[in-house]
Amino acid sequence: MIIIIASFLGTFGYNFITVLPLVARYVLQGDSVDLGFLTAALGLGAFLSALVIAGQRRATRSQLFVGGALFALLLGAVALSESFYLSMLFLFLTGVANIIFAATSNTSLQLATPDHLRGRVMALYMLLIAGSTPIGASLTGFMAEVLGVRVTIGLLAGACLVGVAVGFLYYVTHREEVEATAQVSAVVATVP
Repeated sequence: MIIIIASFLGTFGYNFITVLPLVARYVLQGDSVDLGFLTAALGLGAFLSALVIAGQRRATRSQLFVGGALFALLLGAVALSESFYLSMLFLFLTGVANIIFAATSNTSLQLATPDHLRGRVMALYMLLIAGSTPIGASLTGFMAEVLGVRVTIGLLAGACLVGVAVGFLYYVTHREEVEATAQVSAVVATVP
């Protein structure tokens, strides 16, 4: 379930290095200073979210799904926004949602994975989160040139939302297996 969502968000959503300059220049008609403020808004949201998430005692499935869905919806809101300040707000909230999903998925996956498989599973997770980003960035650049920046960001947001929906559908259809894995990992986590 986590791997499914991570693969969609990693490929289609985590392309901020490609997307933000395009938004600043071609959507908001800004310059490098505006790009700096947009990037700072995204980073500030991520930073504050990380502080809040770090203080929580456990990661929940609702955080996983809500974080992923909000990330996709806020990315879509960035695509629709023509206001610089509104775009900054949406990017701030996108940073918050990004860390909610990323921290929750990373923690949940590590806790649910048996010790002897953790390295392999986390390698696959990192491949999908970070390793698929260059593929998504190339796709984003091509689509932006052909379709335009706003349409491209909207399509990427839609693809992320599809990934969250597929992950949720997997959870619904495999609830017993997911719950059994969660129970085993909870018992393992409490053993000293």
